[in-house]
Amino acid sequence: MTGQNVEDRVRRRPKDRKQQILAHARDLFVEQGYHNVTMGAIASRVGIGPSALYRHFANKAVLLEAVIEDSFGDIEFPASGDIPLDEVIAEAASIAVARPLGVLWSREARHLPPEVRESLRERLRRSAEGYERLLRRDRPQLTAGQAELLARAIQSVMASPSYRSVRIPASTHVEVLVRAARAVAGARMADIGAAGPSLASKGLSPVSRRERLLLAASRLFAEQGYQETSLDDIGSAAEVTGPNLYGYFENKAAVLRAVLERGTHSLWLDLDQALSRTSDPREALALLAHAYVSRFAAQPRMVHQLTGEVEIEERSVAYQREYVAEWVALVRAVRPELDQRDARLLVHIALSVADDLTTARHLASTEGFVADVSAVVVAVLEA
Repeated sequence: MTGQNVEDRVRRRPKDRKQQILAHARDLFVEQGYHNVTMGAIASRVGIGPSALYRHFANKAVLLEAVIEDSFGDIEFPASGDIPLDEVIAEAASIAVARPLGVLWSREARHLPPEVRESLRERLRRSAEGYERLLRRDRPQLTAGQAELLARAIQSVMASPSYRSVRIPASTHVEVLVRAARAVAGARMADIGAAGPSLASKGLSPVSRRERLLLAASRLFAEQGYQETSLDDIGSAAEVTGPNLYGYFENKAAVLRAVLERGTHSLWLDLDQALSRTSDPREALALLAHAYVSRFAAQPRMVHQLTGEVEIEERSVAYQREYVAEWVALVRAVRPELDQRDARLLVHIALSVADDLTTARHLASTEGFVADVSAVVVAVLEA
């Protein structure tokens, strides 16, 4: 496109230009991550010159704030307490597929001003409380903590379309989300007092400096983001500084590679152990779900992040795809009526729910958390 053509389009200024900018910016933030998107890339996607973009938004931070407000501003939980939960789930699923927004909150909200971030958090909190009211109305035996966990799980189901790409018709996607959310709402929770102790908030530290660095990096990457964490931050948290630090890792990308490879190897060890303990696919699936939830409830994990380290991410995605295929094979062994695509979608939803719930640290410290989340994961896979 020539400069003259761009200027011609700028002068014509369609009435919905601002809305076009918001829509394309949202898509780019979801696809590539806030840090990896430039104002020039957004202008190019819209088909305008940079000067036209800056007439609407002063900078990328202002644009992100506008995208968040436009995306979430009209989503409110129904005020009436008489509405059936099934109806709320069906409406939420339709919105989730048409407007996949979950990753904007989980991955990009840290870039918002504190007051905007808190406003969005409050909106999502009200939504969760709405689900909790309906759940406890329909299932009065649930504890407050269990109702909150199930409400958060339903929200995670609705957020899942923006995390992973599974090619599927929109109507089918909505149907699967509805089935998954209804399965979550009916998931059988552990009996209080019979589910084992809660997770310890802090244990002992290893003597190995390299291991301390990896643990510190995993926690910092998860809590404040890869881009916002420096190698010196990691060293300080692990109490490994100066030449000792750079003797283990030459740069932050090397730490990221080690963290992701270590996490992948751990997942495969858990999977091998689950498969070796039984010849029943259904039991193996339950064991695998429990192992997955246990591992990430105990240790913060990078979830849904785009780091900008393309080669490392591509390798990690390839490993994850191979790992997910094992879950899909187990699901299809249990449910042979499912085709490959639908089984893979259910696995992606289930793992998204597990990932989201295990990042909620206040929930992870409650009694029965691992058993309850494992039950939710299995319920989704059986939806």
